[in-house]
Amino acid sequence: MSPSTPGGEGNQMNLVLVRTASSIEILAVEVYNVALGESDTKLPTEIQFDPAVADAAKLFRDHHQEHADALAQATESIGGEPYEKPNKFLFDNVVAKELPNLTDQAKVVMFARTLEETAAGTYAFAASELTTPALGQSIMSIGGVESRHAAALSLTLDGTGTDAVPRSFIDASPEGRVPDEALIQE
Repeated sequence: MSPSTPGGEGNQMNLVLVRTASSIEILAVEVYNVALGESDTKLPTEIQFDPAVADAAKLFRDHHQEHADALAQATESIGGEPYEKPNKFLFDNVVAKELPNLTDQAKVVMFARTLEETAAGTYAFAASELTTPALGQSIMSIGGVESRHAAALSLTLDGTGTDAVPRSFIDASPEGRVPDEALIQE
């Protein structure tokens, strides 16, 4: 990501959206680490994941780390300080509330799919708000990967693929993205 540096109010919104995206990516890394047993935070019960599901989780976690790194560079390129923490609002209001229910592979996969879909919807929304084409292109390239993650996770739940791509468009409405309270305004 190497967008040009705009100034003014548009740049402030760019910083909010790119830093929020960073916080979502870092949160995704943490969630996959929890699922893989590579975090101090643990699932309520030990789950023996199918090897293909575990391999996908590792790959997706690595993708999210690469996205976080690219977003940190983008933040710096538009004059901001990279955001390097998981999104606290989403952790407190989504992850922490759902964690006790993640007791088998299917529930973990459904939760991961929901997070991936929410990230994709958030990035589709952000693309319409960012003020430079380079930032919009970058955020949508990440959003496209999140949609692919969601589709792949759907296929582990239903191999027929009937639920893998449930809509013709990414849901960028308030219901399909992170709430405004999750935006990183600091």
